[in-house]
Amino acid sequence: MATIITNYTTYDMAYYYRDTKRLPRLSKEEERQLVASLATPTSLPAQQMAQVKQRLIEGHLGLATCIATDLCPRRCRDLYPDLVQEANLALIQATNRCDYTSSGNFTAYVAAWMRGRVKQALADDSLIKIDYDTRQRAQQRGTLDELRALQHPLSLDCLLDEHDPDSSLLDSLEAPSQPTTPVCDPQKREQVEALLSYLSPRAQTILRLRYGLVEGNERPHTEREIARALGISCDLVHTTTYDALLRLRALVSGQATISQRNGKPCISLPDGRLPKLSPEREATLLQATHRIEAQGRTVTVRLLARETGLPKNVVAVFLQKLRGKTATSAQAERQARQGRLEAAYARLEAAGKSPSERVLARAAQVDKMTALRFLRAHHAELTLSRQVEQHARRARLEAAYARLEATGKPYSCRALARAAQVALPTAQHFLRAHHAELAPSRQAEQHARQARLEAAYRRLEAAGKPFSGRALARAAQVALSTAQHFLRKPVGCHA
Repeated sequence: MATIITNYTTYDMAYYYRDTKRLPRLSKEEERQLVASLATPTSLPAQQMAQVKQRLIEGHLGLATCIATDLCPRRCRDLYPDLVQEANLALIQATNRCDYTSSGNFTAYVAAWMRGRVKQALADDSLIKIDYDTRQRAQQRGTLDELRALQHPLSLDCLLDEHDPDSSLLDSLEAPSQPTTPVCDPQKREQVEALLSYLSPRAQTILRLRYGLVEGNERPHTEREIARALGISCDLVHTTTYDALLRLRALVSGQATISQRNGKPCISLPDGRLPKLSPEREATLLQATHRIEAQGRTVTVRLLARETGLPKNVVAVFLQKLRGKTATSAQAERQARQGRLEAAYARLEAAGKSPSERVLARAAQVDKMTALRFLRAHHAELTLSRQVEQHARRARLEAAYARLEATGKPYSCRALARAAQVALPTAQHFLRAHHAELAPSRQAEQHARQARLEAAYRRLEAAGKPFSGRALARAAQVALSTAQHFLRKPVGCHA
């Protein structure tokens, strides 16, 4: 049975969530069996009965967190850890006080206890909360007034009348002793900095924040705080921390070497440095895999890690082992890729399609350069070089130019690009390089546009009807902004 860690602080909620996720889930059938075993307490010894109750408590810790999340107001998010603690205490009390002989829903029973305790904690305005049982015992002993007085904390400025009437509670507190020796050994600090220099800048920042190695801010930060400060996900923070510590441990133990990458020293791990997969974890992952497949969902690393609460690198190793990828060498992968390329080429050839590198890459699910190397190595007659492709593009442009010229209508670079099925800059370069007389300069284009605007303006003015910039742009075949700019000019400029 998993051990519950209870020494969490306010900043360690991420660890609490992670530990609760690692606990095995409690199914409905298992819950009914546990409740039925507690219905006859004489049949179980005291130790086994405590274990059964412990299992019920562990199975409902997630429900306590959900209830605390739902009932915690937005303005009181700082009370959320206390509300989770109140819900957990209510869960323990409800488990100990439940009448298991009655045929009721145990989950609904403990949920009602937890909701009531959380609402009572929110409604209680006392600064120091006292348990209900403690108040009952104090009422029986007649010390309830003294107990209520303890709920109001004393100010540090309150006067003490015992010895000196002018002295305060703050004066009676001893000043914290100043350390005479430095907190960190400079020699060890230099060793740590030397080891961190072999990591990436992101890994160095994450490790310094994670373990309090930042000067001026030596408080260890949680993964959630680091993710919020750096603007990355918590999964990336956890993965980076695990990989950095793995490399540092391997370097210290002599299992890794220092190599140069992009001109910087880095830690190179051996090929066999993979996380270990214990039989218990493998069994848990296998059960979760069968459960996900039974639901009709695709088994992924993220989904399996969420279901089991295990690290993603461990889940990745399990999936590689399950799918047989660890036994596949680089040569086998190349052979499989070659087989896919051959099969895709045969299908394209049977369908009568042109097996270009782009089409072949899409059919074989490989990148375009791999498909191009395949065509050049095995089917050289189908590989068009850059020069041949340029000649084919030039032929399409020449044919499109001849068709447009035969129509006798004016055409532009955009129309030529559309007819030749090439990019607009390619059509413009074609006209400028091979038909300079058809590629007017910017100044000539402006003069032609101005002439069309003048002619269209005179025609609309001769018609005697009011016209707008949109009508002028339509008549002169220019943009609306160009026509509006033309109309803003003085009247004498239109003549």
